[in-house]
Amino acid sequence: MPYQIWEGIYPSFSHLNIQQDAFSSAFYRAHIEQKMHKLMSSQINQDDYLLPGILERLLTCEGDVSVLDFGGGAGESYTALSAQTQQRANLTYDIVDNADIIALGKRIFAQHSQVNFYPSLADLNSSCYDILHFGSSLQYIDDWQGLMTRLIQVKPKLIILDDVFTGDIPTYVTVQKIYTVEAGFEFLNFEQIQTYFSQHGYGLLLKTPFIPLVQGKRQFYDMRNFPQEYRIPHAFNLIFCRGLGVQA
Repeated sequence: MPYQIWEGIYPSFSHLNIQQDAFSSAFYRAHIEQKMHKLMSSQINQDDYLLPGILERLLTCEGDVSVLDFGGGAGESYTALSAQTQQRANLTYDIVDNADIIALGKRIFAQHSQVNFYPSLADLNSSCYDILHFGSSLQYIDDWQGLMTRLIQVKPKLIILDDVFTGDIPTYVTVQKIYTVEAGFEFLNFEQIQTYFSQHGYGLLLKTPFIPLVQGKRQFYDMRNFPQEYRIPHAFNLIFCRGLGVQA
C-alpha cells in the first residue's frame, strides 16, 4: 500500500512553517550520495523521465546540443544517459543546484567534460540552451513563473518538465515529508501551466503520465487525506516547444 507523504493545504509557500531547508540538510545530502552510488552501480532503476530519450535522439539527428538542468542535483538525469551519450563531444550538460549537492556531482563526474555544475544561474558560462529541463523540481519552487520567465531568456527550443504534479485541480501548496525533513510542495493547475507557456510562445508538444517507483512498485502516493478535488491520479511529464504558443 502506498503511503501518505503530504499534509495540509495552503494558498502559498509563505503560509508554511518549515524550520529548515530540506535540500540543504545533512540528511538530504547523505540521501543523494547514497542514491547516486546506487544509480552509478545500476542497483536501482532510473525514473521514467522524457529527457534521456529526447536528448539521445537530438544528438543523433542534429549537431551540438546543450541542456540546462535546473535543480538537477548531483547529476541524476545525466546518469540516465547511456555511457556513449555521456561522452559525445557535441553534448553540453549544465546543472544548477545548491552548492553542497553540486560539490558531490563534481566529485562523481570529475572525468566527464560534458557535464558542468553551477551553484546559481549567475555562474553559468552560456546564455543560450537547446533544452531547459526540470526533473522533479518545479514543485519545490516558490514563484515558479517568475523563475521560468527568467530562464526562458536562454531561448530553449524545448522545455521538458519531468514529474510535474498537475491536473484539473486548484493550485495549492502542501508540506512534503522527505524522510526526517520537510519541504514546501506545490500542486499546479494544468490549465495555468499551459496558459503561461502559451503566452510566452511555447505550446504543449507531449504530455505523458509519470508513475514513480514506490516501495518497489509503479504506483502513486496515497492522497486520501486530501479532499477529492485536490487529488491527482499521478504526476505528468510535459514537453513544451518554442513557436507553438501565442506570444503575449
